[in-house]
Amino acid sequence: MSDLKIGIDLGTTYSCIAVIDPATGLPTIVKNFEEEDSTPSVVLYDTDNDEIVVGKDAKANAAIYPKTCFDSIKRHMGEAGYRIYVGDKELYPQDISAEILKKIIRDFKQFYPDYDMGSVTITCPAYFDENQKKATRQAGEIAGFKNINIVEEPIAAALSYGAKNDRNQTVFVYDLGGGTFDITIIKIENGNYSVFCTGGDSALGGKDWDKELEEHIIEKIVEAEPSLDEGEVRSGENYPGIVSKVEDIKKQLSTRSSVKSYFTVGASNVAVEVTREEFESWTEALLDKTRGYIDTLLAEKNLTFADIDKFLLVGGSTKMPQVPAMLNQYYPELAGKIESHDPNLAVAKGAALYEQMVSDVKGAGIRKFTRVMPHTYGIIAYDDAVEKDMVCNIVFRNEQLPLEGEREFSPSFDGQTQARIQVCKNDALEADGDQEVSLCPKIGEFIFNLAPDSKRHEQIIVKIRGNERAELEAECLYRGVSKVYSLNFTGDQIMSDEEVQRKRLGD
Repeated sequence: MSDLKIGIDLGTTYSCIAVIDPATGLPTIVKNFEEEDSTPSVVLYDTDNDEIVVGKDAKANAAIYPKTCFDSIKRHMGEAGYRIYVGDKELYPQDISAEILKKIIRDFKQFYPDYDMGSVTITCPAYFDENQKKATRQAGEIAGFKNINIVEEPIAAALSYGAKNDRNQTVFVYDLGGGTFDITIIKIENGNYSVFCTGGDSALGGKDWDKELEEHIIEKIVEAEPSLDEGEVRSGENYPGIVSKVEDIKKQLSTRSSVKSYFTVGASNVAVEVTREEFESWTEALLDKTRGYIDTLLAEKNLTFADIDKFLLVGGSTKMPQVPAMLNQYYPELAGKIESHDPNLAVAKGAALYEQMVSDVKGAGIRKFTRVMPHTYGIIAYDDAVEKDMVCNIVFRNEQLPLEGEREFSPSFDGQTQARIQVCKNDALEADGDQEVSLCPKIGEFIFNLAPDSKRHEQIIVKIRGNERAELEAECLYRGVSKVYSLNFTGDQIMSDEEVQRKRLGD
């Protein structure tokens, strides 16, 4: 059954899978083994029994195996140098994500036993760079999929929304998940989808609300039991149990004005009450961060909410009442435009629709799909004005794809025989492109050969191109010679093809 069109929302805290129902042509969520719509994105390496446990059971036993249980791994996808060690095993974030995908697909095969691991669409945040997207793709390859498409989460949410609301409109997607935050403006016109601009934060999500709540709960425990101090609470054997209760308290506060819970700390059993008002006060700064991203995105494109037809709330964290309350308070022009669109499941459903679209299935109903560049990219060059290396932008974020940009450079000295071209991710907005090197992570580099008689002020043109999927390549032109380099992000954050294949085969 390779013709099944499936999409997976590989989330920071929860993941789920959807399939296009052959009977209706609509996406539907497929429940996991536990008969739930979503699976906790938690992986436990039970070294005592040499087992890998994923999902609900892993989350429930995290306190027993704190050193070999991992969650929120999505925040580290494509991160240079990030490794996890379990015994003598060195693991990439891709390995942890692959275990989540394996669990999801095992459960999926309960209902579709003949599915042969053909093509799949997996989601990622809108601002994931090619490094992070490639890491996501590698996780899918290790899990056994034959062909992996990647689609950004807000885009998937808009596809899910558009499947039921196909009129022409401009949609603002506010996606606050468990570990990441995305905002994207998408135009839907005559069945075509065009991303206008996007922004977000890979380190902002419900987990940060949990952490803030945890801090204050521990303060309340210490206040109620003066014989304890915060250090004792955090180092005690009951600390993991405190952490495990925090998410439940947060969820309850979405429907209740206050929640009372009991915490065992050492020999004490401490009662703690948290009100919604307190919780919202403690986390107001986090919510304000999302508002800052909204204001920046609108200002960049000279837009107001008068230009927006629908404001979609996506992601489980948008269920917190403070989110729509903040939007209504600061953006009264959104009155009547805010809609909570299937917060937990829209992304997976949209991923299945995207898989249907790219597979060119008759009846997919989407004729054209365009993106923007999620980040700004430039190269490191010496700036005479400030007498140091700076990053010079060449292509800018939120420009329509495909795109190409170029800038002119020159050798550093007469007789220079090689130029080291270092490409960096640079999200500065200034048109001149100058930015401190320390603020711009390097995503690739290559060596370009110059003539032995090169001159200091000769022209070297560097171009950077992005295709429809934001995959990058660079080109150098010098004395009529041109060479193109694919920026495949082969640093230590990305496995080699051989390593991926070895892990795919289970070696």
